[in-house]
Amino acid sequence: MQIKDVLSAVKGYEKPETETVERQVRKDKSDKSSRSDSVRISREGRLFARALREAQESPDVRRARVNEIKEQVESGTYVIDTRKTAAKIVEEDLDLLI
Repeated sequence: MQIKDVLSAVKGYEKPETETVERQVRKDKSDKSSRSDSVRISREGRLFARALREAQESPDVRRARVNEIKEQVESGTYVIDTRKTAAKIVEEDLDLLI
């Protein structure tokens, strides 16, 4: 086996030389990148953002109760107190009237 002209075969794997080009960035008044953007958020949007933030920051104290009710529903032992539910509905409706 003969190996000839090894250097010419390796040249294809050499790191190519790169040329650095510097460009001067020109800023004039017609350049769109010099404009500033603005955003307006509606009252409802601000209210939603506040509610979301407060919900995310609230402690997770009811997780145990939710898990308890979930287990009862899955096992078929959860009983709905219809009187308490009806009383709550009436209470909330009265609050809307006042």
